[in-house]
Amino acid sequence: MPRSDLTWYEIGEPLLIQTRPNARRQRYGVCTLLIPALGTHLFRNRVEAKGKSRPTERAGPPVSTSALVFSQSQTDAR
Repeated sequence: MPRSDLTWYEIGEPLLIQTRPNARRQRYGVCTLLIPALGTHLFRNRVEAKGKSRPTERAGPPVSTSALVFSQSQTDAR
């Protein structure tokens, strides 16, 4: 049976990200609770994946393309 392992490291403080409906020309608003990770290791059958987490620009603490997302909900503008 195939085996996959994923490890997050350099864990940051939790972030609550909210946008209202119709903000940025999007019909839906979103509320997300995530914990940023500056890096990850992904193994499939003991072979490490070649991809890497990349830093992303954002106001506030450093974040990357990796995160643990615990909750996401969307709200409609109607």
